[in-house]
Formats: sequence, C-alpha cells, structure tokens
Amino acid sequence: MAKNRSSAAKRELRAYFYATRQPIQSILFTLPVLILYEVGIFIFNKSDVQGVRNGADVLLRYFYSFFGLYGFYAFAASLILILGIGFWIEYRRHDRITFHGKYIPGMEFESLIYGIVLYLILSKIASIDIQIGGLSTENITQSLVLIFGAGIYEELLFRVILVSGIALFLISILNWQKNSAYIAGVILAALIFSWFHYIGEFGDIWQMRTFLLRAFAGVLLSVLYVARGFGVAVYAHIFYDCFILLGVSMELAGE
Repeated sequence: MAKNRSSAAKRELRAYFYATRQPIQSILFTLPVLILYEVGIFIFNKSDVQGVRNGADVLLRYFYSFFGLYGFYAFAASLILILGIGFWIEYRRHDRITFHGKYIPGMEFESLIYGIVLYLILSKIASIDIQIGGLSTENITQSLVLIFGAGIYEELLFRVILVSGIALFLISILNWQKNSAYIAGVILAALIFSWFHYIGEFGDIWQMRTFLLRAFAGVLLSVLYVARGFGVAVYAHIFYDCFILLGVSMELAGE
C-alpha cells in the first residue's frame, strides 16, 4: 500500500513538473499580473500612451509603433500574440488545450521559494542598493506595479524571445546541439539583460561590478526559465524584486 502511494506521488509530481512548463499553463498563470500592470500603469499615467513604464515594455511598444499600435492597442496585441502562440504550441503538442488550475498554488509556492533563493544568493555578493530603475519606497503601490511589469515584460523579452530565439537560430540555422544552443542563449541573453539596465531615463550609472551582478542574475533567471518555464520565472522575478523593495524599505527605516 505504501509503495503504491509512493508511486502515485511520484507520478503526480512528474505530471506537475511537466504540465507547469507548458506555454498555455504559464500564460494563463501570468495573465492576472499582466492585467494588473496595465491597469495600474493606466491609472498612474492618466493615459494609455505615455508616462512611467517598465523599460522592456517600452521597447516592445516602440516595436508595435511601427505598425501603428499604441497604448492599450499594444497591450491587446501583446495579449493576443502571447495567447495565440501558447494555444498554437499546446494544440500542436497535444491536439487539445489543457489548463491545470489545481497546480496554481504549487506554482505560486515554487516561485516564492525561487525568489527567496535568488535574493539570498544575490544579497550575499552585492549591496542592497542595486535596484530596479523607477522603484520608490515613498510610493509602494507604483513600485509594485513596476515590479509586475518587470516580471512580465523582462521575462518575455529577455527569456522567451531572446533565450529561445537565440537557441532556435543556433539549432535551425547553424545546426548546433540543443544543449549547447541553450547555454549560448542563456549567456548572451543575460549579458543583454544586464546592459539593458543602463539605458534610458531611469538607467543606472555604468559600473562593471553591477553589470556582472545583473548578468549573473540574468543567467539564474534564464536557467530558471529553461528549466521551469515562463510562468514560474515571472513570479520568481516578481518575488525577488519585492524582497529587494522590502530590503530597501527596512534599510531606510533603520537609518
């Protein structure tokens, strides 16, 4: 009896890890965060075109502008594109669309653990002053909205598009082995991810130390994306940034 229960538990655990890596599971898992970010940005900016936004979001909207799409039109385009790709991949693999709502609590808890681990690792090798541009301890609500945007759009741009895109190019065009292609994709995407933080109005002042730290963080997030999928990586990123904000708030309160 005990052996049967153990076997059933192992099968369920394998089913969980497989299902939670699937695109449609990740997309529907992260959809509430995407909507909260867009609504929050609209409220804070009093406009759906200009104002404070996450940098990766801005880059994607700049791309959409070439097609005449702005504001919530760009949001709708992102949403349709993400959902369309996810449904297409899911249908091609299984000839059906499956979403496992019962796995959502496990994905949340797993993401929280990864967020804690990321924070503990990075806080050991860097000071707490390495933050996300635009965060403010004086406006927690706005900072949380920006954190949601960083989780969604940075993972979409730097992990899904860059890591997968680079790996696909190396496999399809240059005939690389899958493992080598993804290792190269992880490293290149992490370097671009780090460099991105020094661009624009809220960009940091260039320092090699902070660049290398962010590149290392990018590698960790990219490995997490490859191993556990988009959804878990998004929430781990969000939890990690929340811990940064909490750490900064506590540090300032102690001064």
